[in-house]
Amino acid sequence: MKKFLLLLLCTLLFSSLLLGCNEESESSLADTSLQSEQSEQSAQETLTRPESISIVVLGDSIARGATLASPEADCYSAKLCELLKNDYKQVSVKNYGIDGQTGAELLQALKSSPAPELYNCDYIVVSIGGNNILQFLTSLEGADDFLASVGPETFANYFRYIIAETEEEKQSLKGACDIISQAFGSLNSAYASEQFSGLIDTASEKLRSEIPQIVSALKSINPKAKILFQTVYNPYKDMVLKLKDVSEILDMHANGETAVTRLNSPITELASELGYTVIDVYSEFARSIKTLTFAGLDTQKASFSLDPHPNEKGHELIAQLFYNYLTEKNDG
Repeated sequence: MKKFLLLLLCTLLFSSLLLGCNEESESSLADTSLQSEQSEQSAQETLTRPESISIVVLGDSIARGATLASPEADCYSAKLCELLKNDYKQVSVKNYGIDGQTGAELLQALKSSPAPELYNCDYIVVSIGGNNILQFLTSLEGADDFLASVGPETFANYFRYIIAETEEEKQSLKGACDIISQAFGSLNSAYASEQFSGLIDTASEKLRSEIPQIVSALKSINPKAKILFQTVYNPYKDMVLKLKDVSEILDMHANGETAVTRLNSPITELASELGYTVIDVYSEFARSIKTLTFAGLDTQKASFSLDPHPNEKGHELIAQLFYNYLTEKNDG
């Protein structure tokens, strides 16, 4: 009887051990199968992932990253390069933006000394027209008076006037209100003038004549590259200044819309005929609720700026737009 019980116990232990080995074997097989599937998936992703992409950015101060603390690191071409590294094994984005460059100057550069990367790149990005807004501002009669009269000290005095606790202190600072009002009036007159309208029309028509020549020059350098033109955004979006005890209202939003609408006309209207793609920076800036340029009234620094260039958030948005297009990650 004892022998029988001992034999039964051994049998049960052997069966349990055998079952555990089978379960471990099945688990090991499952792990191996999962690893195999993951390896196959990783290999498939490697096979389908594009090898490389190369881009050359040309144009004005917006392309270069003017006014940024670190243009080389924070301009949209640098940010685009970082984004594309998630999708391509090798990424090259070369930025040849130049502060103040006009369409005529870009065309001359393409004819005399084109960037070496242009000959074999996949995409060419062109940013032209936006810098003209700053040029118009400084060339308008009356605009220079505004820039000369309204500086940091004026706005510092104005903010001290607003928070003054005594009437005596208010009266001593009230002159800042008058200076700002006169300056706003001077700028309003400049933007309402026939000179301003004529400058914008001239710039638009000049751009219309330059774009076909730029596209032709680019295609002769690199017939295979896709050409991307970006539209000009309104740097003064929602910038309507109504200040307490300042009689003049400064509507920079409307003035900006007048300028960019006319500048964007040739960019969008010539695209189909000339065979380039338009990246609509204007519409994305218009939809955004973020502050995307350096222009505006800074209450903390008690300063006012008409600088139309994108800030870092603005460059991030432009980079994202190009990234979405290049990787076909469009909304909707």
